[in-house]
Amino acid sequence: MSRSDEYQEFTTPRLAGPIGQYVIPLILLFVFAQAILQVVEFQFLGQLELKLSSEQIAGFLGLFSGILGIAVLAVQWFISSRAIEKLGVFVAASLLPGSIGLGGIIFMGGIVDLYWGAIAMKFIDDLLKGFLGIAGFLSGGGQIVLAKCLIAVSSL
Repeated sequence: MSRSDEYQEFTTPRLAGPIGQYVIPLILLFVFAQAILQVVEFQFLGQLELKLSSEQIAGFLGLFSGILGIAVLAVQWFISSRAIEKLGVFVAASLLPGSIGLGGIIFMGGIVDLYWGAIAMKFIDDLLKGFLGIAGFLSGGGQIVLAKCLIAVSSL
């Protein structure tokens, strides 16, 4: 065994070929997802503070989180894997910034009250993050979106 073979055994493989072209879009996806999270969260909480008292906010957030949790669970059980399989990882992942951008145009354009628009955007944002499995990823948890990429890299 030569010395270069020893070093090659302990080096990390570089992403090249068809998988390597997805590294930058994947990084941009998570950067945009984090930026969207901050903007939507700020608008959502700001609108709640304008319209509701402290006690009403607490009650609303409890009800909102419960309904959202049930919706995310249903989407993860019945839709996520099928949609990611059919659409592909990057098309499915682009649903989040695309829907929030479209929602922003609709809601900020004055078609719908900003209060209801912020609630709808927060719901859609959290639902799609649950759909993609990146809600936990942004806070250090799950990695459902990366599953297909990791399988493809390990088979190389």
